[in-house]
Amino acid sequence: MKKYKLSSICKEIDISFNEKDIEIEGLHTLDEASSSQISFFNDKRYKNKLSNTKAGAVLIEEQYVSLLPNTTIALITDEPYLKLAL
Repeated sequence: MKKYKLSSICKEIDISFNEKDIEIEGLHTLDEASSSQISFFNDKRYKNKLSNTKAGAVLIEEQYVSLLPNTTIALITDEPYLKLAL
């Protein structure tokens, strides 16, 4: 499977990135993602899944960042679902 630098992905979808760069292999749901995958959060009904995610990075609104584990990189955006589609 091809790997991509998280910094390159962020550049493509126009999200600022100032974290440790990691390699990303794919995309998955919050509860199924691994540390080499991106996920997204856009529905507050699933807030409880944020604290347990193992995703390497999550597209997320700023107001929910504090719910992420310290090991997950927050990719802050006002439109997580739209950025995912890009």
